[in-house]
Formats: sequence, structure tokens, C-alpha cells
Amino acid sequence: MTTVLKPLERLPEVEKRSPDRHPPEMRQRAIKAAAFLSLGAVTVAGGIAVLGYRATHLAIDNGTINSRIVRLRSPIDGEIQDFYAQPGVWVQSNQVLARIQRSLSQEQTLLKLQESVKTDEAKLAAAKQLLDTLDLQLQTLDTREGDLQVADTTLASGEVSQQQALLDAAIARAEATRENYFRYQDALEGGLDVAMVSGDIDRYRAQLDSAIAEANTARTNYQRHQQLLGSGMDVDIASGSVAQKQAELDSAAAAAEAAYSDYQRYASLLDSGAISEQQVDRAKAAWKAAEAEVRRSKSALDIANATLNATESGVAINSRDIPEVVSQERVDRLQAEWETAEAKVVQAQAALEEAQATVAAAERGVSLDGSAVSSERVEQLKSEWDAAEAEVARLQAALDGAQTTLAASQSGMPTGQYHTTKTNLQAQRLELLQKIQEQTNLVATLTTQLGQNKLQLQNAQSPYSDKQKLEITAPFTGVVYQTERERGEKLNESEFVLSLIDCNDVWVEAIVNAKQASRIDANKPVRVRVEGYGEKLTGEVALMQPVSSIQAVEERTRLMQVQALAPAIPPNFVGQPLTRVTVKIPPPPNAEQSMQFCGVGQATRLTFKQKSFW
Repeated sequence: MTTVLKPLERLPEVEKRSPDRHPPEMRQRAIKAAAFLSLGAVTVAGGIAVLGYRATHLAIDNGTINSRIVRLRSPIDGEIQDFYAQPGVWVQSNQVLARIQRSLSQEQTLLKLQESVKTDEAKLAAAKQLLDTLDLQLQTLDTREGDLQVADTTLASGEVSQQQALLDAAIARAEATRENYFRYQDALEGGLDVAMVSGDIDRYRAQLDSAIAEANTARTNYQRHQQLLGSGMDVDIASGSVAQKQAELDSAAAAAEAAYSDYQRYASLLDSGAISEQQVDRAKAAWKAAEAEVRRSKSALDIANATLNATESGVAINSRDIPEVVSQERVDRLQAEWETAEAKVVQAQAALEEAQATVAAAERGVSLDGSAVSSERVEQLKSEWDAAEAEVARLQAALDGAQTTLAASQSGMPTGQYHTTKTNLQAQRLELLQKIQEQTNLVATLTTQLGQNKLQLQNAQSPYSDKQKLEITAPFTGVVYQTERERGEKLNESEFVLSLIDCNDVWVEAIVNAKQASRIDANKPVRVRVEGYGEKLTGEVALMQPVSSIQAVEERTRLMQVQALAPAIPPNFVGQPLTRVTVKIPPPPNAEQSMQFCGVGQATRLTFKQKSFW
């Protein structure tokens, strides 16, 4: 039987579709396989990332948040009257934390100081008033003495001038004999004092120069008056005399000051036994003689000033104060004064030569005549000195009598009354000057005492500002960290009352070993995770400080007393080289909440970027 194939187009219509090569089960298996492959790739990539992160970062788990603390002290001794500070409480800057009541003893001290100041002020005012009264009395006395001494200060007669010249010569002789006596006595006791007699040469030379200047002035006065004879008064002469007398006074004052210094020096040496009491007596006598010369020079200067005033006013300078022009008698008198001055030059020259000879003798250890110093020679010189002093006293009395007689006659007083009045005024002056000096010293003492008491009162009052209670305020915004006192407690000045945390100055501290420290890159940011908070902080390395031991860390923290806590020390780090790492951070979250203490003491995890070594 033969089979015939029909054409295709004639076959029945069937659904035309591609055969299914991937059944549903196979597709699901493929999707699962792809998912597993992707998860594996992600896991591998994550592992690689973790390994890479750990290779470039260092995590430290022993970090502790720390902060700057300020311990507030009591500025005074007293008692805590009010106390508002409580640990963990947030306070604002200038908020009152406590009030201190000053102690009873301080109040009593202030009252005593105030009373002392008032008393001193009253005493000082009374002392100044009395001093002013004494000054007025002295001015009145000066006026009375001036009126009384008008005639005395215008003396210019030839008799008085001659008497004065004789007295000056006698004083010079007395000084020379006195010095000779003392020198020979020193030589007899233990040798001549070459230094002492050598110093006299300068004094005698100065006296010679003064005598020469005086003689030159007298010669000039004589020559000018001779030229002006018949042409009127010469004011220049009187002016020159004033200048000369002023120079003499200055020289005498300098000599007196030097003599007083020598006396003080000798007196101090006497206490130590370096010199004898006799040498101190001689120094004292020299000082008294120098003071007498100052008084004489002062009197001569007053006379010269009065003469100048009289000359300028057109009044003659004779002893009777009668207006006249320069006369022949005046010229003759000036010639006599010149001759007297020349005689004083010769006398001063002789004294200088004698002093020079004495120095030469002292250096040889013998007397001026070349013989050995003996007790008989010393006694002879003592007799000569006594005689010279007696002559000085006689001539001084004669001069005083002449001046008193003339002054009394011109003042219209009897001699006895004038002398008594002048003596009384001088005694009153001395008494007034002594009282003024005593009162001046009292005023100075009271002024110093008042200043000291005022300063003590000011220092005692300054902490209180006139307030009975003193407030302790917060110096900045922060948190009360610790209180060390309670209300009603007594405390002394500078004792601690409480501590404040500065929440704007917060950091994390950690202790790492030297190997970990060497891997930290201090220039890169630090990630800080605070225990109990999801939010992470970013800080920066502020300090990396090697320390030798744990004890050193704790000791440094104790001495600084500016941070709240000491850093935590891992137990496994004992005996290893350590490094203290400080990371500056911003205030942690919720730092201002009560009892959070700005996060101080909270544990942290620090993640540092490691240094790259390739």
C-alpha cells in the first residue's frame, strides 16, 4: 500500500509558537543562584572594606570625657549665710551661688580702724593749727628783733671794726694754741697724728685765701672811696662787702659741717674703743669753735646788708646814721681797715707756715723746735691755750659792750634795758624754735601714722565694698561640679567653697601604650562615640604627651587641679611606656541637662586615623 503525503498547506490549522526551552522551575533556580552570587560578592567586598578600614584606623575604648574646673574660694573670713549651689545644676555667668557673712572680729577690726583714722585726723589738725600759731609768734618775734637791731646792724664805726679785728686775731691765736696743745698731747700719748695736722693745712690755706680776698676788697673800697671823695655814696662798695661776707658765711658753714661730721665719726669710734675720749672732746671743741665762726660770719653779713640798704637809700654809713657824702674821714677809716686786713693776711700766712712746720715735725715725731715731746712742753702749751682763750673772752666782752652801748644809744634805750630786751628776745626765739621743731616732728609723725591707718582701713574695706554680706558669683556659664561647704559653716579666707565645670572647654583623655601612640596621625580628625548616645562627635588631637608611669599621670593631675578627672589607666598597661592623648571635642549632646555634668566621666570610643608608612 502506497502512502501519499499531503501538501502542508492543506494540513489542519495548528497554533504556531516556539518551543519552551526554560521551564519555570529552571528560571527560579537561576534567580536564586544569581542572588546568592550577589550576596557573596557584597560580603566579600564588605570584608575587604572592613579589613582596609582596620588597617588604616586605630580604635581606643578607654577614653573618658574630661573638662576644665574652677574652684571658687572664700574671699574673707566669715560664715556661709546663704548657699544656692547644688551639684549637677546648670548656672549662668554672674549667678549668685553663695553669700558670706563677715565675722564679728572683722567688724570689730573695721570699727577700730575707723576710730583710729578719725582720732589721727583730729590730732593732726590740732597739731597743724598749733604749728601755725607758733609760726605766727616767730614772725612777730622777728619783727621785734628787727626793730631792736636796726641800730645794731648799721654799726660801721672804726672802733667797732678795730675791736672786731682784734677779736678775730685772738680767736685765730687761740685756735692755733689749742691745736698745738692737742697735737703735742697726742704725740706724748702715742705719736703725732700726721693725717690730722695735714688736714689743718687746707683749712689754714683757705683762711689765708679768705684773708687775701678780704684785704683786696678793703683795698678796693679804699681806692674807690678815695676816687669818689666829694662825689657822693658808693653802692658798689657796699654790694661787694655783702658778697664777701656771704662768701665768708658759706665757708664758715662748710667748715662747721665738716667739723660736726668729724665729731660724729670720733664719737662712733669712741664706742668701739678705737680712740680716746680726749680725742672726742677735741673734735667737739673744734665743732663748737666752727659754729661760733658761723655766728660771727652771720652777724658780719647782717651788718653788710644793713650798710648796703643804708647806702642805697642815700644815708651815710657812719656810726651816727647822719646823711653825708663820702668824706676824708671815711677814706681814712677805709685805709685803716685795709691795713688791718693786710695784717690778717700776714697772720694767716704765719699760721699756714706754722701748720706746715707742724706737719713736718709730726712726720719726724718731734716738736717744732726739734726736741722730743715732753709733758712739760704739753703743760706749757696748755697754759698758752688757756691764756689765749681768756684773751678771746675779754675781747668778745669788749666788742659786745661796744656794740650794745652804740645800739642802745641809737635805739633810744638805756644800755641795761637794751641788753635785757635783746637777751629776752633771743631766749624767746630759742624756745620758739625748739617748740616749732618738736611740733613739726609731731605733724610728720601723725601724718605718717594717719596714712598707714588709712591704708589698713582701705585694705580691710576693699573686699566688702561697704556690704555686710559678700556674694560669690559664677565666673562663667557652666555646671556645679562639687560643693565643699554647707550653709552656716564658718570658713577662713581662701578656703574652697565649690567647683564649677566649664562646658565650653571639654575634651577626651585616654592612655595608650607607646606602640599605639606611634601609629596615631595627630593631624587627622578623630571620631568620638559617646557611650549611650547614637550621635558621633568629631574631635581633633590637642596633645600627645609621653609619661613615665601611671603615678606620674596621677601626680600631674593632682598638681594641676584644673581638670575634673584623671584619665583611666588600662590595667594591662602597667610597666609599659605610656602616652597621654587629649582630644578636643565640642560639648556632648544633652550637656546642659541637669545632672549630666557636661558629659564628664562618660566613657568614649576614639577612632584615630593611622599614619601611612608607605
